[in-house]
Amino acid sequence: MSPASLASVPLDPAAAPEELESAIYLCANRNKKAITIDFATTEGQDLLRALIAESDVLIENLPAVGTLAKYRLDYDALRVLNRV
Repeated sequence: MSPASLASVPLDPAAAPEELESAIYLCANRNKKAITIDFATTEGQDLLRALIAESDVLIENLPAVGTLAKYRLDYDALRVLNRV
């Protein structure tokens, strides 16, 4: 799946917990998009690399240090994809 095709993926609002429907949440997250990528798969890694090429920021929020490095998705491996 290419980054451009992600815009056409329908999101299921029924899948979101009800507590995420508060006015504060909706205001703070207006126009934000989120996806889940399984980067343990080749397809997920390719998708992440394609997104990095077009992105300004990557936020890593993984419990173990070095998880992305294990998949060659660390800063040193990805920075060549997005030279700004």
